[in-house]
Amino acid sequence: MDRNGLMGVLFAMAEREDSSEFLKTFDLPLGIIAGMRDRFITLDISRKMAEDFQPEIYVEIENSGHMPMLENPEAVAEALANLFMM
Repeated sequence: MDRNGLMGVLFAMAEREDSSEFLKTFDLPLGIIAGMRDRFITLDISRKMAEDFQPEIYVEIENSGHMPMLENPEAVAEALANLFMM
């Protein structure tokens, strides 16, 4: 992807609608996986989301930032396996 494409993707993510109301009505198992070193969605924000949405699982992944699925795929896979076993 070139620089303009990347900037467009990042802008679109930053400007997207808040889906919090939808998540309050979500009727499938919900999981929140947080990277403990995430600088974009801090643990305070993740913990508040867990408090607000009461997910079936909430996992904080050590040694991971904003992309724990790439930084610690085994821990993320384990968390997802636990979610889908519910």
